[in-house]
Amino acid sequence: MKWYRKVIRIRAEDSQCVRAGLALERRGLTPSQIDEHPMVLAAEAKWPGVLTYREYKQRRATWDKVRQCIGLDGEFYEGGELLMYPPDWLNAAENVWANLRGQPRKAKAIGCDPGEGGADSAWAVVDELGVIELLAHKTPNTTDIPKVTKALIRQHGVDPRNVGIDRGGGGYQHACALEDDGFPVRTIAFGESMLLEPIRRKRWHSERVENFEERYVYVNRRAQMAHELRLLLDPTTGPGWGLPVWYNGDRSLRQQMAPIPLSYDKEGRIWLPPKNKKDPNAKERTLVEIIGYSPDEWDAVMVASHCLLHKGAAKAVAGGIR
Repeated sequence: MKWYRKVIRIRAEDSQCVRAGLALERRGLTPSQIDEHPMVLAAEAKWPGVLTYREYKQRRATWDKVRQCIGLDGEFYEGGELLMYPPDWLNAAENVWANLRGQPRKAKAIGCDPGEGGADSAWAVVDELGVIELLAHKTPNTTDIPKVTKALIRQHGVDPRNVGIDRGGGGYQHACALEDDGFPVRTIAFGESMLLEPIRRKRWHSERVENFEERYVYVNRRAQMAHELRLLLDPTTGPGWGLPVWYNGDRSLRQQMAPIPLSYDKEGRIWLPPKNKKDPNAKERTLVEIIGYSPDEWDAVMVASHCLLHKGAAKAVAGGIR
């Protein structure tokens, strides 16, 4: 039989360093003993850059099953759907926010999702600990959007370069108006394609900021921002990030975030369903269909957290961040 494509599966356990560590683990050695064992040290010296036993154990303990399947087991993932924001993570985020009440906060970034016509416009003000303020209301007169944005910048003393506006919904025009008034804000294009490059993130702890570099690859900017927010909220690797128990009529921030799937495409890139149908005959479920309405407040929080994590980005970049 003639094969048109041959798939070679390379598992994490095929690493000589990992195999040496697992062999010692079966002998009953502790992790600290394995790290310092001559057999492991010799393997790491002989095959530098290959996945180590310590890295392997860390990834098995911290990666979700989709990433383990693709990144460690060398398989095409065929399992059920995971959630971008698990319920216990959202519970923890709301508890963080509740415990921050009354504490002095200094805003570091603002995100705006502008609405058109009868749609709501939403703003989120954030710092390293979480959301400070979240507001949303209808803006039939869209000239109110730059006015509210300027008022929030002045109220919270935020550098305009750390203020982001969704490029859709007239966001580019609002950003131009703000820049003409001396507020050089940034615009974010949610559908912008991503390059295959490392994404730098920041992890906040109680009293100091530590910089980490983790390699994630995203299909587009929306997927990147959604996943970066997931990283901030992860209570297993730090104190979490505060989200308010916020309602606007029959809408809530949690209602928008809870059903979002954590999905990967066939190349292992993090992917989200489109917000709306581009083709009316498309069978793919959209975010609006999953949630029941447009997630404007979630969009504003994502834009704000993105500006928080990527401060002072350069202006006038082709393709989305201005």
